[in-house]
Amino acid sequence: MEAASSSSSANAIPSESPAAIEQCSMPAATDSNDIQNDTQSASSPNQKRSHKKRKSSNARLRKLWRRATTTPQGILSRAEWEELMELHTEWKTLNSSTDNGDQGKDKYADVLPGPSVSIKGEMQRDFRKTENWQSSKVSDHRDILVNLLFGCNANKPDGNNAPNKKKRKKDELESNGKYYSHQQKINVPSLPTWANISNLAGMGGVAVIELDINDPDTEQSDHSLMPSQFLQQPNSIWEAMLENSTESVTKGDKHQVKRVIGAACKVKMFQGDYPRCISDELMFLPPPSLSKLENKNNAKDLFQAIQSLRLPQKQMQSEGFPRRVGGRVKVDEGSELHSKIELAKEKVCTKAASFWQQFTPDGKQLDKALKNDDSSLELVECLSIRETVCCSDEETTPNEDEFSTSEFYVHTLLHTLLHDKERSPKVFALDCEMVQTAAGPELARVSVVLLLPDDSGQYSIDESDEKSTVVLDELVKPRRPVLDYLTEYSGITPTMLQEVKTRIEDVQVMLLSLIQETDVIVGHSLENDLKALRLLHLNVVDTSMVFRGSNGRKYGLRHLTNVLLKRQIQSSAGGHCSTEDAEAALILATRRAKLGPAFQLKENSRGKSIMGTFQSINRGAGEGKESFAERSDGPCVCIGSNEWIMKYQSKSSHHVLSCDSILNSMVSRVIAIVLLGQVTKLKVYVLLQSMAIPSWLHSSSSRKAGFLWANLSCGNTKASANSNRGTELKKLEEIMTDIYRRVPLHTPILLICQHNYAQALALTKERKLALKSTITWSTEKEQKWKSCMNASMNCEALWIVGVPV
Repeated sequence: MEAASSSSSANAIPSESPAAIEQCSMPAATDSNDIQNDTQSASSPNQKRSHKKRKSSNARLRKLWRRATTTPQGILSRAEWEELMELHTEWKTLNSSTDNGDQGKDKYADVLPGPSVSIKGEMQRDFRKTENWQSSKVSDHRDILVNLLFGCNANKPDGNNAPNKKKRKKDELESNGKYYSHQQKINVPSLPTWANISNLAGMGGVAVIELDINDPDTEQSDHSLMPSQFLQQPNSIWEAMLENSTESVTKGDKHQVKRVIGAACKVKMFQGDYPRCISDELMFLPPPSLSKLENKNNAKDLFQAIQSLRLPQKQMQSEGFPRRVGGRVKVDEGSELHSKIELAKEKVCTKAASFWQQFTPDGKQLDKALKNDDSSLELVECLSIRETVCCSDEETTPNEDEFSTSEFYVHTLLHTLLHDKERSPKVFALDCEMVQTAAGPELARVSVVLLLPDDSGQYSIDESDEKSTVVLDELVKPRRPVLDYLTEYSGITPTMLQEVKTRIEDVQVMLLSLIQETDVIVGHSLENDLKALRLLHLNVVDTSMVFRGSNGRKYGLRHLTNVLLKRQIQSSAGGHCSTEDAEAALILATRRAKLGPAFQLKENSRGKSIMGTFQSINRGAGEGKESFAERSDGPCVCIGSNEWIMKYQSKSSHHVLSCDSILNSMVSRVIAIVLLGQVTKLKVYVLLQSMAIPSWLHSSSSRKAGFLWANLSCGNTKASANSNRGTELKKLEEIMTDIYRRVPLHTPILLICQHNYAQALALTKERKLALKSTITWSTEKEQKWKSCMNASMNCEALWIVGVPV
């Protein structure tokens, strides 16, 4: 290969310049005869010194080249990478000025190898066969992306010739074997076990291309735009990127560097019955690792940690928990009423003592110990709250009817057991099922679950499993006629209540004998349960509030349990089960108390936008900047539809390109300067012979993108359905061909494809509405929904990188 170079190329090329990468070439081992001839011809002392320096440089160059091309991690130190570039430039200049015409003795590489992402193990895989693809989760590719952008190496440069070796600063952060600048303070996760990144120090740019493929109004899904299909095309750009198993690789020469598919992966996009798109899962920084979290309040035991989750009284008031209003009503100590109240309290404490004496944690309920032989109504009336009880911010007069005079609110008591000894506080979970009456929801079933302590009687925060037992599960006969049993949700049927004699006052006595005022009650939307029970209790943990989203949204217990505990509840056609719901709420609260605030839904724990974080870092050349995000001065660029841009990128990018379909990605480029979320300037540029993505990545000027994110849509409209699928496939190949030919190899590219997300989302919303109403949801629609969910869940990804071959 002819090495063309001007005399000015001897100067050091800037580290971020594509020319520095594209114009570099590399020799194999220097011929010993040439060195001997040079030594013999070195007659003067200056020539000897020059020869000795060149020989040392060549040795260092060979060492760095071998590490960059043959070791799994390549070169990780930015200082060593810049040294490699400088030595290579000097070598190239020297060889161009002393060309002896004998090019056969040495092998030359066209470019330096860039950073690459590959699958550990076999370096050369035939990705035409899908069995060679790596199974992965979408979070794996997010973690790789975060490592490429924000990761840097902790190892000092190797060898005595390494320049400017300095000690680390004390305020640098250490995690997963890497160091992160004090300017960043970004949690960079470990790489997936299957993935390997080499030559991280050589990063010159990053690109993510999302391909959103839809099949509107088609019975048969067309997967021709999925990577597993277009990799089968002969004589295509994809075939060129698969040709990395050449004879030169077998011989170990590695004298060429080209863009290839470093990793092909099957990607699990989401779990559960609600679809999520690529941007939702890929675009945000990961939360902190749960294993490294300390308890939020440094609680010594689990009970203390659960107590820290209690709702403040002001929040209980705003959420509609029942509460006293007005001044406290005092009862004279010598009055007959006071004597009745004290006698009623004594009866409750006696029942409590009897229950806990007989209690064994074997799951057996002790209903008889809680049953009241006397008139429960009389007992509850004595213990009832004499002040006005309100369940909202504004005082309201309750609806009174003929049954209202037999209904009372009660407050939990402090139990005094034998010898005036107070019982130690415990943790209960409670859930009720209601039916509809003329006065509104009325109690029909109540279940109470007890969190069991360890053998020593303590709640250990180190206990791995949450052991619990059901201590109360009682059906309740409503006083008023039932208008709707709400069986779909409550699980209550007329037959279940036909022989039931237990009334709400009986349940109130049971609860007062079971739960004391220092105990913690856990539940989900607990205010509704306490209203139905007509019970006041101040120590409550409401999981709907604990796991509330940053936007104020409350999530259902079923969704929380499915996502966080990987358990299915409320899935029976016969309705909900109050014991199952109480146990789920208890486990959610216990896990949150143990693991801290990172145990929450991804919507809550989701970090900042990756592009926004990249944009906010103090970037540009400077001493001590190891990660690519710190040293890059290229702009952020995002390409996609107006809707996608406003949802994901309106506050993150320097430059925005509006592109509704992959078919118009060659027509125009729209650049919007975004300042504080407001579009302040709009310009339109017509691209004559180049496409937007390769153009932004190829430019050698300051406008070259440091980080590019594109969302390209296919088949969004009926006009672009199957009739245009061939055109869309051709357009994608044109884009990739331009990338292959023009984009520098120091820019790794992630191409990730999702199929039928929009259709799956639309059908999911329609299905959810149908299941909650009388709208018919046919078997055919259910099958279509399942098919679309499966397609959008199982995605495919390619990492396209530059490697030596």
